[in-house]
Amino acid sequence: APYAWFGFESLCRYQKPWDLDLQLKPMNIWKVMQESGNTGPWRNPSKFSYMNRDTKMVSEMLNVPYKPLANFVEAASVRGSFPTLKTLAACQILYPDHLEELSRQSWLGLYSKDIDITDEANIRQFAQAAQNTRC
Repeated sequence: APYAWFGFESLCRYQKPWDLDLQLKPMNIWKVMQESGNTGPWRNPSKFSYMNRDTKMVSEMLNVPYKPLANFVEAASVRGSFPTLKTLAACQILYPDHLEELSRQSWLGLYSKDIDITDEANIRQFAQAAQNTRC
């Protein structure tokens, strides 16, 4: 979700000035929404409209290069992010020092370039951009 990316970037940016012990943990936000009874923005026109306006403002405020997805419904509810989440979870275990940058590259791919983050070749490109071809 774009707000997860904004939160991630904020926490990473301020972890030293705020003296945070930041421990990244890949998670499936859609599962959290499902279990909490919350509906995604693709099912609620009011949320979707608000999200489109708000993400533009928040990305400018945080200086995070966000570009709305061409087809948010397909990316969020059809493709999802499970292959990327599995890769991030494996990276967390095997190469924890690379998790931050691999997460960033994955989010940049999705929310700045509208790249399919479930495609294996794209996941490999994210790992290369994060300078870890082993993930």
